[in-house]
Amino acid sequence: MNAKIKKIGLVGLSTVITGLLVYALITRTQAADWRRLIVHLNYSVFMGYLALYGLNLVLRTWRYQLLLRAAQAPKLPSFGKLTLVTMVRNMLVDFLPARIGSLSYVVILNRILKVDIAFCLASFTYAFIFDLLGLVPLLAGLVLVNLPALTRLHPVFGALALLLCGGALLSAWLVGPVLNGLGKRLDRSGVRWEKKSWYRKLVQQVRELGDSFQALRTGRVWGITWGLSILIRMGKYLMLALLLSAIIQAVAGTGVRIPWLWLLVGLIASEAATALPVGGLAGFGLYEGVLGSILAGQGIDPGQALLVSFAQHGLTQLVDYSLGGGALGAILYFWAGQKKTDSGESISR
Repeated sequence: MNAKIKKIGLVGLSTVITGLLVYALITRTQAADWRRLIVHLNYSVFMGYLALYGLNLVLRTWRYQLLLRAAQAPKLPSFGKLTLVTMVRNMLVDFLPARIGSLSYVVILNRILKVDIAFCLASFTYAFIFDLLGLVPLLAGLVLVNLPALTRLHPVFGALALLLCGGALLSAWLVGPVLNGLGKRLDRSGVRWEKKSWYRKLVQQVRELGDSFQALRTGRVWGITWGLSILIRMGKYLMLALLLSAIIQAVAGTGVRIPWLWLLVGLIASEAATALPVGGLAGFGLYEGVLGSILAGQGIDPGQALLVSFAQHGLTQLVDYSLGGGALGAILYFWAGQKKTDSGESISR
């Protein structure tokens, strides 16, 4: 009951936050602001965003494929099918609060493409860990480039880079041995349960998961996976920053210049906000509030800053949902055909 009440409370709070921001957007912007956005947006920059999005998609899919292979998954989906899975993951990652939608990668791989759950979880976890590691050189580079104009944010970025690096490397190194130790402990202490099929399956799953993580831990993919993760992070924030800069120029005028440092702070902070359990549906709510506040702090009119953040989020979501929706349709079509084939084979027997 308490969990249900908590869930209802979080949904209610998310709705209130989103509603207040939408109300602020409607009351603090004018038709002229929307007209400037549509007429003056540099659509060549938007096409560049799409090109970088496609490159980022290929790099992310390549990393998943490398991790699945390094985990020694016996059944590997083709690069094309894995690309479709990645597109669906990109669509759903912000759709639910706390980025729960990213687990669609595991669900689709396991339930539709028939990859064992241990390899799905291992590749998913390592991709998440290396996503954090990919931020480290980016944050360190910002500190070094902006060192002459030292601000109060530089020590924060430096500490965050060290914390991410240490925590991610420690997690990547220890998760395999910890799971293997857990599997052995369950095996030794489960004498009274050894006749239970569910317990035997649990022990087997923990062992397989531990072996998958151990294979990733000892495999020679750390260097290339980290390199791909850095490129993925750099490409992601570059395309978002270019699009955000174009939207700012269209809405607030050509005379407005936001330093790249603050553009990146706004993008990272707004992305982190979507990981909170109070994020609105499709990520709308805290994202706009955080990004709009940071832009307003850089001198943009608060109403225009909110419009910029909504436009930024809306355009990126439009791309994600268009491509992800098509990919999901293709995957479901493949799944339906697969079930039909399996059904026909079982009848013929």
